[in-house]
Amino acid sequence: AVRALARVHRYAEWLRRPTGTAPALPGVDRDAAHAALRADATDPGALLAAYGIDVVASVPVDSADAAVDAAARLGFPVALKAAAPGLRHRLDLGAVRLDLPDEPTLRRAYVELAAAFGADALVQPMVPPGVACVVEVVEDPAFGPVVGFGLGGVATELLGDRAWRAVPLTDTDAAELVDEPRAAPLLRGHRGAAPVDRAALADLLLRVGQLADEQPRVRSLTLNPVLARPDGISVLHAQVRVGGAAARPDTGPRRL
Repeated sequence: AVRALARVHRYAEWLRRPTGTAPALPGVDRDAAHAALRADATDPGALLAAYGIDVVASVPVDSADAAVDAAARLGFPVALKAAAPGLRHRLDLGAVRLDLPDEPTLRRAYVELAAAFGADALVQPMVPPGVACVVEVVEDPAFGPVVGFGLGGVATELLGDRAWRAVPLTDTDAAELVDEPRAAPLLRGHRGAAPVDRAALADLLLRVGQLADEQPRVRSLTLNPVLARPDGISVLHAQVRVGGAAARPDTGPRRL
C-alpha cells in the first residue's frame, strides 16, 4: 500500500511539472530531407544535414594505400577504425587507432588492424576528445517513435542506462533526457573534469526528435558515438534504417 501511494504521489508530481515547448529550430530543411530519402535512403548524412546535424566525415578503405589516400584528403592526424558495426568504437579491443600523425604510422596501424579484424576499415579526421554519448530513435509499439539518450561504453550498455521520451520532444524533454541517465554526472564534471556543453546535447536531441516526428519512413536511427565537450559536440557515426511509412494512430495522444 505504501509503494502504491508513493507511485500516486510521484505521478501527481509529474502531472504538475511544466511540459515545455517544442522550439522552432534553425537550419531545418524538410524538402531537403525528403529529397535525401528519395535519393539514397541508406546514406544518413544528407538526411541529418537537412535537420542541422553534422556527422564527421568517414572514408571506407580496404587497403593501406586507400587509407593513406583518404588521410591525405582529410588531413593528418587521423583515426583508423575497424569497419564492422560491433567493432568501430571498441578502443578496449584495439579496433580503433587514434592520432595517427603520418603515412608510415598509418600504414603500420592498418596492417595490424587488418590482421586482427579484417581488411575493411574507416578513416576519420581527429576531433577533440570528449564524453562518449549515444542517441537513438526506435519505434515503440505503444508510443510510436521514441528518442533515447545515454552515455557510451560497455558498462552503460550492459546496464541499459538509457533515458527515453516520445516525440515530439519539448525543450523540457530534451533537458531531462540529458540529465536522467545514471551516468549523467560525467557530463556535469566528474573528479575535476570540465562540464560538457549540455545545451548542445539538448539541441541535438530536439533535432533528432523533430526528424523522427516528421519522417515516418525512418524506422530507427543511431548516433554513436557523440562526443560531448565543453565547447560543443561531434557526431562520429550515424546509422539509419528506412522502410515504408508506418501508420501512426497515436499521433493525437502523443501531442496531448
